[in-house]
Formats: sequence, structure tokens, C-alpha cells
Amino acid sequence: MWTQEDHNRRILRIGYYQDDGYSTPTEETKDAVEQAANALRDAGHQIEPFVPDVLDRARELWFVIFVECSALLLRSMVAGREHEISNNLREFLAMAAEYPPLSGDRLLHTLLERDELRVRLLQRMEMFPIMLAPVCTSPAFRHEEVGWGPGHTADYLRTMTYCQHYNLLGNPVAVVPVGHSREGLPIAVQVIGRPYKEDEVLAIASQLQKRFGWNPPPFGRDA
Repeated sequence: MWTQEDHNRRILRIGYYQDDGYSTPTEETKDAVEQAANALRDAGHQIEPFVPDVLDRARELWFVIFVECSALLLRSMVAGREHEISNNLREFLAMAAEYPPLSGDRLLHTLLERDELRVRLLQRMEMFPIMLAPVCTSPAFRHEEVGWGPGHTADYLRTMTYCQHYNLLGNPVAVVPVGHSREGLPIAVQVIGRPYKEDEVLAIASQLQKRFGWNPPPFGRDA
């Protein structure tokens, strides 16, 4: 019988990237990915740099579905009650309103192209069944720094691209704390796998968790 321990011992070819070419992470974030890659190399896995060629288009399609389409649905839900919604949601709707109305044809073509990107990524992942990447461009940011658009230090459209790719494409992902910022905040790494191959994702995540452990962030003191 094939057990979880057998999965944990299985040697895989793993690709990793520290920068998606659009949103540059902090050096500490890049270092966390490097540490994870080195730890898995030490465990016997074959580790190579690899940046999927679908990321730029995936980010653009994510915007159509998660921003333009979401805003289209939300506007009717909050109509007449705009004064009750959060500042963050109000800002989101205002940003989305700057774009032309989403048509049915554009949404349909976006969904079809998303499926094409999924196929392309899965073809690439025949060579690298597991990938490592940042979760975000930085450790946790302060609430007053975050928002929608370049007017914010932590712009959702820049800081979170690394998660957006796989939210769109539907890959199973585990997030494992690996490093820490100078303030002691945890920095995690994404372990990205293929649909219906969650066992591989969990096996690699388990190895990283055993290697790096977990230390709670410094709550209760000014970071």
C-alpha cells in the first residue's frame, strides 16, 4: 500500500522563481524562496530555476474575472446603500468603474483563454510537477498602507500577484512559513502543484515545515 510516508520520500523535480517579472519582492522574500529551494535540494530533490510563461497573461485575465466581473456583481448588491460599505470596497468599485463595462463576449473569451492557459501551464509542469514562489512581495503590511491602486504603498494589484496567478488557474497550493523579516514577521513560500496532485503538494510542504518549523510573529510589540 502506498502511504503518506512513501509520498514524503518521493524525489521530485521542482522549479522555483523569486520574481514574477512584474512585482519585485523584497530581498528577504526572495531569500525565503531560496532557502526553501536549498532545503529541498538537500533533501534530495532536483531543484532548478523556472518561471512559467503564463504569468503575465494570467494576471491580466485575473483582473477581468476578480475585479471587473466582481465589481459588476457587487454594484447591484450595494446600490442605494453605498454609504454602508467599507472604504476599501468603495475604493475597489471606484477603481473598477474606470474601465469599460464588461461585456458577455469579453467574459466568455476570458474564461476560454483561462482554460487554454491552464493547459499550457500543466504541459510545463510535466517537467516541474512542483513549483516554489513567493506568496506576496513582502511580509504583512500595515492596514493603513494597503488599498487598490498605486496611491498605496501596498497596492493589492502589485503585492499579491503571486497568489493571483494560481487563484485564476486553480492549482492546489500550500503556504509554508520559511523566513522572517527584520521585524520578526513571518515570510512564507508557496508550494504549487497540479490539480488532483494535492498529495505531492502536501508532501513537499510537510518537508519544509519540518525543516523550518514555526515561530509566532511578535504580536504585542511595536514592529
